[in-house]
Amino acid sequence: MKRKILSRLLPSVLLACLLLPLPQAQALPPSSPAPYSQFDIKEGQLIRYSGADTAVTIPDGVTAISAQAFGENSTLTSITLPASVQEIAPFTFSRCPALREVRLSEGLLTIGMHAFSGTQLQRVVIPDSVAYIGAGAFLNCAALTEVHLPATTEVEWDSFYNTPWAAANVTVLQEAHSLMGVTGRSEYHTTAAPSAPATTNGDFTLSGTTVTGYSGKGGEIFLPDGVTLVSARAFYQNTSITGVTVPDSLRAFGQSAFEGCTALRRVSPLADGFLFVGRDAFHGCASLESLDMPSSTPCSGNPFSGTPYEASKGQARLLENRFTPSRQYAGQFPDATEKLWCYSFFVRVYETGLMDGKSDGRFHPDSTLTVAESVKLAATAHAMATGNTARLRPSDPWYQSYYNYLERYSQLDMDGWRDPGRPIRRNEFAALMINALPQCEWSKHAHQLSSSVLPDLAVTRDGQTQDVGYADEVRTLYHAGVFAKYGDGKFHPERNITRAEAAVMLARTIDPSLRLPIQKS
Repeated sequence: MKRKILSRLLPSVLLACLLLPLPQAQALPPSSPAPYSQFDIKEGQLIRYSGADTAVTIPDGVTAISAQAFGENSTLTSITLPASVQEIAPFTFSRCPALREVRLSEGLLTIGMHAFSGTQLQRVVIPDSVAYIGAGAFLNCAALTEVHLPATTEVEWDSFYNTPWAAANVTVLQEAHSLMGVTGRSEYHTTAAPSAPATTNGDFTLSGTTVTGYSGKGGEIFLPDGVTLVSARAFYQNTSITGVTVPDSLRAFGQSAFEGCTALRRVSPLADGFLFVGRDAFHGCASLESLDMPSSTPCSGNPFSGTPYEASKGQARLLENRFTPSRQYAGQFPDATEKLWCYSFFVRVYETGLMDGKSDGRFHPDSTLTVAESVKLAATAHAMATGNTARLRPSDPWYQSYYNYLERYSQLDMDGWRDPGRPIRRNEFAALMINALPQCEWSKHAHQLSSSVLPDLAVTRDGQTQDVGYADEVRTLYHAGVFAKYGDGKFHPERNITRAEAAVMLARTIDPSLRLPIQKS
């Protein structure tokens, strides 16, 4: 009897099994209206979005959005970022004129310069996790009337310049700072951004994955696993802490995070994915001698001023170790002898492997450099400084890999450098040199000169005076001693740079011992 029942049921069971849905590939996140095929994602970074949707949700798992990800997207009106995104690169959405809405998630740490400039955003809620907003990030957002900005977020003087919200809230600026000024930091906000509930983990106070305070007895402390940010002033003037061990998850130190921690001697090495060190993060830490961070880490201002770390180690020693000679110059080029005015500088960059002669066996000091040749110099220097030379691979055309590298690791909008064969101008070469090294190298030299020092960096048209392209980069390099003025007291930004001049600027960029004394006039 049982066999008869089974024999009758078996066909039905087999039919039911055949009708069951087959196992499917992992479904797309329901919040993503665009298919994954429209997102070019490499190693967690969104390189390019090729779709045409007006509302886009970045796939979960993306950790950074590159400067070229959305290009000149005229249809994008709304963008949503998942909690996995930690970094928005400079200029990311600045060519998306129709963008009206952005949803940022807790977990975001940095917003690059001009990231949203010129868009139609009306309201922005900055998460508590954001440590830094770059220069001009929301510049000229003509419809921006509401901003929720945590008081712990570091902003540049022009982060919200020329927006209705900034104009209406000038009175909330601290007396010592001005929205119209060019120095210092302003804390300006209307209503604090919605924050994650405060929790405790041992002696630490947390807001989500951000450390906001500490109530322990000091000594050697161990930040909890999973922490991504040490918030502004989290350990401000704590004189009992002697050492800090950080987890691999940590990505940023906020402004003044450890300022005035006079007993702090060491911070454990920071992971390669570390993103940002805020202004004055370790200012006045008179005992600090050990802190190993990735050389590509951007810094605001000089976070290590007044510390033995700045004086004894600092960036100069790091660069010295990165740009060691790999070959010897023995007079291979007949036009590059000791009589050449730039001889010692050329030898420095030749032996480092950064600069070479032409195919005819000569250096050609008075010839010009092309845009592509200059991009190669900057990309190679940055890769050497940060230990990323493996990312420079052969490509077709030959210069493409160097463009790709700067697209990912520099603050330049590479779409403006698409004429590789033309001669490069002096101001453009200066911009490349700024991006040839980590930004920590230049931060203490930025905004230190008045516009009158190099007068030809400003031009007057139709009764209005404005800076030429990359004027700030030129002034920064001049203050740092990377070049000297011409005899007429000018820089001549419009002139094509010669190979000899480029060798001097490049040598002084990679080797601080070759620089002129800090120049202020």
